[in-house]
Amino acid sequence: MENGEWKITDGFELIRPLDRGRGRVWLARDKALRREVALKFQADATDAARAALLREADILARCDHPSIVPFYRTVAPDPPAPAFYVMKALPPTFQPFNPSTFQPFNQAAFAALASALAYLHGLSPPVAHGGVSPDNILLDIGGRAVLAGFGSAHEVADGAEGAMADDVLALGRVLEKVLESGGIRAGRRMGPIVARMLAEDRARRPSAAEVTAALGEPPPRRRPLWLAATGAIAAALAMAVFAPARDEAVVDEAVSPLFMSEPTLQSRLPDFSSEKIGRIPWYRYANPEAWGTEKARVFPGMRRILRLPGDVQIEMAGISKGYFRRGFFLSSNSVEREEWRPAPEAVLVSRPYWIARTELTRAQYAAVMRRAPAVAGHPARRLLPWEGRGGRPLGIEGGDMPVGEDLDLAHVLRFIDKLNKLCKLEGERRFRLPTEAEWELACNALTARHFEGEKDPLDAAWTRENGGGTPHPVAQKAQNPFGLFDMHGNLAEWCADAYAPLGEWVKPDPLVEPASNSAPRVVRGGSFRDAEADCDSNARAAALPTDKGHAIRLVAGP
Repeated sequence: MENGEWKITDGFELIRPLDRGRGRVWLARDKALRREVALKFQADATDAARAALLREADILARCDHPSIVPFYRTVAPDPPAPAFYVMKALPPTFQPFNPSTFQPFNQAAFAALASALAYLHGLSPPVAHGGVSPDNILLDIGGRAVLAGFGSAHEVADGAEGAMADDVLALGRVLEKVLESGGIRAGRRMGPIVARMLAEDRARRPSAAEVTAALGEPPPRRRPLWLAATGAIAAALAMAVFAPARDEAVVDEAVSPLFMSEPTLQSRLPDFSSEKIGRIPWYRYANPEAWGTEKARVFPGMRRILRLPGDVQIEMAGISKGYFRRGFFLSSNSVEREEWRPAPEAVLVSRPYWIARTELTRAQYAAVMRRAPAVAGHPARRLLPWEGRGGRPLGIEGGDMPVGEDLDLAHVLRFIDKLNKLCKLEGERRFRLPTEAEWELACNALTARHFEGEKDPLDAAWTRENGGGTPHPVAQKAQNPFGLFDMHGNLAEWCADAYAPLGEWVKPDPLVEPASNSAPRVVRGGSFRDAEADCDSNARAAALPTDKGHAIRLVAGP
């Protein structure tokens, strides 16, 4: 990294420094997983700097909070090679916070920072951040705040609780600067809580959890006693009846090229010219008239954003109509073992569609249903009335974990119905489960590979070999050429088809309609419980509608 040179470091391509030119934090590309990440290097070549970085990485590895940057792994080669750790790369919309200039922020953003401190202070043993300042607060254009700069973080020994009180003081000073600049108006609760945070006596300062409660709850209103009681009853009834529909979802119709943010995907897609298509073996089955000459409304590389309440988003990738090669596989998980192997055939999906880039996450499900289902390490719970409402971002533990372990097919279909009502979508544009043909077209991504991992399939999937017996956060593995994550492994995914032997799919858009509500359904992609072979793009299995443990991947028409 000396003299600003870009180098390849242990499978990472350095792109540019992110810490204002100091060269310790870099935006990089993970060559194996083909995604952008952030790398933080040791401060210098000394043993002390190396040990400090590893302590910092160890603390971050213990954290799972929406306002703390997710930690991926530590890379510690033998000296003199520098040690570094790998984090999630935040979007470029996040910038260091400057209280003296205009930046969109609100009381909920500061509540999120206090919540991050409360989370650190609640670890066992507790952790003090030790460096809360505007430089270590990242804010995006939507007002979401992230706490960074863990170089001074340290575990708090018994009897040294003053370090946590100093964290509260530091955050109070940030709030004080914001109030002085007029960037945000002090409400009835914000002014008093900031004054307590700035108290010289550590014992008088509130805990980070108390600050979170004070900043996160709606401010009280002064009303006559009888009116307050009547209002409380009316509010409770309104919350019970109307709460789920208070905030609407918005589908962003202004689609944007995915390749602008993921340039590596473009070179991996086949050339769509008729000359090149003719050279791809399975396109010999293709009928040129099937493609049509009309201008495509949806094609690979396009992206659509679904914005849910609580600042939660679902990204959809465009998939064009087309043929794919129907393969074969004998899945050991199938209810009825297939003892014959059909010849590979061309299957036509005649309509373009949108498909979610990731399996549905806990935060996305909770934003719609107001209930966070159980995921690994996080029990099910109902959201509090103010969570994810009134402009507050929805930050819940395990928010990027795929849901399914606590849901059967009835839960899945209720969620999809509620989402369509929230988005006010009807007809072809409604969200639904993918057909088996749509799922396989999206998974194969017009390539001949049965596994996105190329040289090492485990680069693309959490399976029995590397999953550790538990599901993992979405988008941690390689994406396919369409920009889709976790099509292999992690959790198997529901399809709309009833399970049946493959047979010959001779008609366009094949779909096996379920004969009854209890008929087994197709699940595709395999899971963390399955061997690598059962996570192949052709692997198919059956699940009863009452079974749990399968993920949701949304599909919608153009």
